[in-house]
Amino acid sequence: MKRIANIITSLGMLAAIFLPGAASALTYSPPAFDLIADPGQTLNQAVKVYNESAEAITIEARAVNFKGKDGDETSGVPEFLPADSPSDGHELAPWISFLVPSVTVAPGENGRIPFQIRVPSDASPGSHFGAVVRTTMAPGGQPGVGVLGNSASLVLLRVNGDVKEELRLTSFTAMPMVGDSLPVRFAARLENHGNVHERPYGEVIIRNMFGRTVATLPMNRADNKSVLPNAARRLETDWVGRPLPGKASRLARQWRNFAIGPYTAELSLQHGTQQKITATAGFWVIPWLALSVMLIGGLILAMLVRSLLRWHRKRVIAQLDMKE
Repeated sequence: MKRIANIITSLGMLAAIFLPGAASALTYSPPAFDLIADPGQTLNQAVKVYNESAEAITIEARAVNFKGKDGDETSGVPEFLPADSPSDGHELAPWISFLVPSVTVAPGENGRIPFQIRVPSDASPGSHFGAVVRTTMAPGGQPGVGVLGNSASLVLLRVNGDVKEELRLTSFTAMPMVGDSLPVRFAARLENHGNVHERPYGEVIIRNMFGRTVATLPMNRADNKSVLPNAARRLETDWVGRPLPGKASRLARQWRNFAIGPYTAELSLQHGTQQKITATAGFWVIPWLALSVMLIGGLILAMLVRSLLRWHRKRVIAQLDMKE
């Protein structure tokens, strides 16, 4: 039953995280904290909130742990765990305390949910993860009654010391390897064998058969996705070309975003203390339909030119015969 309750709570918080404003007319910031501390240090932080509704709203906060979901390498949706969940060495919730048990924010006003992180003097170096979960209460609501919704701000804390940075690239692929048009998707799968979370970023450079750069695609520069310790993450980017309507025909896709021949994709990522990851992948684009249209068009044009030349020659010969 406790497991089911945790799942239900997690689903409620995830709905609030990915559907902001669905639970109540509140705006929270920041959605995540990325902090660094020394063992024995105390950090003072706060979640900012703005009440857009016409009534005062009370917010209660608590701390939980989180981890990446097993098998989830793309979305990065966290799995929330109780503060007293079994330790895996990366828990943070036991270090978080709240200066006030609840905060009431008046209509149209800003508020703060202050909290402290007390890092133990014997804290293990590396990353520790938790979340500040907020329960929004209706006016006059009591725990379990009048709850409007849950939401959470993730807290990622790096404790200084003998940290281990070991991010491994297990694959870099182009999909499809042989296609007839854009887009082409590039995926880099990374495994974190260190004890700190990593945020790799960089680009994928596309070169044609002559070595000329035809596109430079950013990878994880805007999304800023993390790879947690003992977890894997798949980062993706697309070579799209010109935007086309969703119902565009295959010929339109090949013609408007014409690409042909073998290409090479070069991956370059940076992470941690100026560490780099590089890889290459080859792929083909063969726009057979556009080539067929061009071939047929070329044959028709050649036939027209040939017919025109034959007509012109006959006309010249006829004019010479008339002069004789």
